Amino acid sequence: MPHESEPDGVRAAANCIQAERHTAGTTVSGQVLDPEQEYFEVLVSCNGVSTPAGGIVIVSGAELTPGVDPFALRAEALAAVVLPTLDVQTNPPHSTPGRFGVVRIPTWFWMDVASFSPITETVTDPAGVLTVSVTATPEVARWDPGDGSRAVECFDAGVEWVPGIAEDASDCTHTYLQSSALVPGDEYTVSVEVAWVYTWTLDGADQGEFFTNVTTDSFPYGVGEIQAVES
Repeated sequence: MPHESEPDGVRAAANCIQAERHTAGTTVSGQVLDPEQEYFEVLVSCNGVSTPAGGIVIVSGAELTPGVDPFALRAEALAAVVLPTLDVQTNPPHSTPGRFGVVRIPTWFWMDVASFSPITETVTDPAGVLTVSVTATPEVARWDPGDGSRAVECFDAGVEWVPGIAEDASDCTHTYLQSSALVPGDEYTVSVEVAWVYTWTLDGADQGEFFTNVTTDSFPYGVGEIQAVES
């Protein structure tokens, strides 16, 4: 299950100015407006970057009531991001009865590409004034082989093993040195954790990182030894 950390609201609040409203005349930014209506200039600045990039948006007072809160839009986009369930595979396969890893022969780890791909959700306020996008990007997959060795860090989904593939085609492998017959249950517990970093944009302007998350999975994995037979 995903584990969520809290958004860095203090940092964000210190660097973002909510939509400011200013009474405008009949001509603003070169646009001729209806003198019978009240208009506002909208300028939002986050992390020192003003948005929209093309300049100031002119909207009527009715469209800007209440004011636009970019953080509310960000929270809505964040809630819409659904991280994938990890689809993990090994070779020798961990899910095939009668198959197991072999001591001193590398075990390959990988996952479905969809388990390690960026996810973006976009939200626009009802008046169409501001658009916020939130992107969750996987940074690293850490595979714990379960035998006490250090975790194997992979910066992509890994490489699927197929017959005939080069032995050095993947860095996402682990070589077991002892049989799992030495541990309770006769199987190691392999676990994997994918770390995700969330970034956001305001009308296309980058606002940086604000959130982190992880997805995890684990499974039993038997490792045996091949005994030499003398003739």
